[in-house]
Amino acid sequence: MDDEFDADWENGADLTATYTRLIGNHFAFEGGYHAYGSTFDEGAVEGAFVSTGLEAMFLYVPLHGRVMAYVGGGLGLYSNYIEVEVNGTTVLDDEGSAAGAVLKGGVRAHITKRFYVGGFLKAFSNNQEFEYENGDEETINMGGSTVNFELGFAF
Repeated sequence: MDDEFDADWENGADLTATYTRLIGNHFAFEGGYHAYGSTFDEGAVEGAFVSTGLEAMFLYVPLHGRVMAYVGGGLGLYSNYIEVEVNGTTVLDDEGSAAGAVLKGGVRAHITKRFYVGGFLKAFSNNQEFEYENGDEETINMGGSTVNFELGFAF
């Protein structure tokens, strides 16, 4: 894929559902589901991609209570699909799987004992080898960074 088109894949919808379990006073384990999709339309070149995956992370929680700050990292296992057309002709239509590193940091504030709001920044790699219709292959990083607002329930 030509580098001039890469910047236009930057925006899309991201959905993350996680389960976080405190381990001791300052550590936590988090497991989650991640789904991200984007479309691209630059006249003659159009495309879409979807990436879903499972992520597991260990978090350092220096502050927890009514406000909880955290930072950590782990591993993500992803399933990816991408399609690109040039002048109505499909040049890339492939799917596959990949693994990559995940880094995450955020803050949660409990509104009540059980309900919280927060936000986090996450960066992740997701390098997928794709094959074009003409047989050429290219590694495309389907990862990147996300900024998310979160609502949660503690139990």
